Amino acid sequence: MLEWKKEPIFCKRIRLLRELRGLTQRALIPVGIKQSYLANLETGKIPNPSPEMIVNLAKGLGVTAEDLVSGTELEHTFTATELPVRAYCPNNVCPKLRLNQIDTGMLIPYRFSIERSQASKDKVYEAKFCPYCGKKLLIACPSCKEPILIEDPQQIHCMLCGKRIFEKLTEEQIKSVKGQI
Repeated sequence: MLEWKKEPIFCKRIRLLRELRGLTQRALIPVGIKQSYLANLETGKIPNPSPEMIVNLAKGLGVTAEDLVSGTELEHTFTATELPVRAYCPNNVCPKLRLNQIDTGMLIPYRFSIERSQASKDKVYEAKFCPYCGKKLLIACPSCKEPILIEDPQQIHCMLCGKRIFEKLTEEQIKSVKGQI
């Protein structure tokens, strides 16, 4: 077992893991953790970081959020779930929607997706809207609220609950997209 995983006190575990990785407190700024916040967290002045901050810490330290809290005092109060990595545009007339022609000649839609977390200087932002059409991006199935798992560009149903996520492209929409290629 790794040494940092043996540490039962969350604030000490963070510091230990950061030092094992050879990171300064400022090195976590790109994932949304300010140096002053991290200093207060590591000294125990912030006893209960938010789930979002725990996920950001885990990303910055290169571990899963589950591993970061497992065996600490936060394990029972925090249900760690990683944020879905990608967000998808649901708009069938989004200018970024493309049709890919496969070997059989069949045209299939390629939905626009984007990394959900976007870093800018010392802050991390969550992408919420499509930069091409302005529609709200989907990160989870509207029915079961689980992450969207895309295995096939033609997928319109959730792989977990079977409910429809995306509307099927109409012939008119396919023709309009065809005109773009």
